[in-house]
Amino acid sequence: MKCPSIPDDDPQRLKALCEYALDPGATLSSLSPVVRIASRMFDMPIAAVNMIGSDRVFFAASHGLGEGSVDMTRDASFCAHAILTENGMIVRDAERDERFHDNPLVTGPSHIRFYAGVPLRSPEGYALGALCILDNSPHQNFTAEDHARLTELARMASDRLELRCIEVASEHCAEMDTTVLTGDAPVIHFDRALRITGWNEATSQLWG
Repeated sequence: MKCPSIPDDDPQRLKALCEYALDPGATLSSLSPVVRIASRMFDMPIAAVNMIGSDRVFFAASHGLGEGSVDMTRDASFCAHAILTENGMIVRDAERDERFHDNPLVTGPSHIRFYAGVPLRSPEGYALGALCILDNSPHQNFTAEDHARLTELARMASDRLELRCIEVASEHCAEMDTTVLTGDAPVIHFDRALRITGWNEATSQLWG
């Protein structure tokens, strides 16, 4: 089995992933429709949004597969390979692929034979995880058009993840100590794109 390499920017990538405050033990409801659409669109029994942690993978959403039934280590993850690519990865027959033929997801009860996955990127370009579809049968006829449609769904998933990040940032601002906001020290809030999103009265008095 070929284990996925660890990119040089992995510490920054993991820091970006933390900003979404995803719970490894719970799925994100806004992503559930995306994986259901992917499963139906491609007639695949399994679809998932997998987020790649430091040494484990967790489902942000899944259809047709339970986490307890698969090896969720990063070393075994197909998606951990997919995030290293620019536009995604297609494995038409895992048993005939030298990277995956002896992978526990292929040889074990999951018996994955087909995989297609597209990276989900943060606004800064970090690949946080992947939207993927899987089957227990090989698919030699997965086309470039199919790949393009999966990429469109991946953009939808990325947009929903960004909404999650905005919600987390808004909740954080709402929970800030009001003594800080009303105190004498100027306080300015910025979003991830370094746009000013708010300020306190002391800032207004200082700079107008």
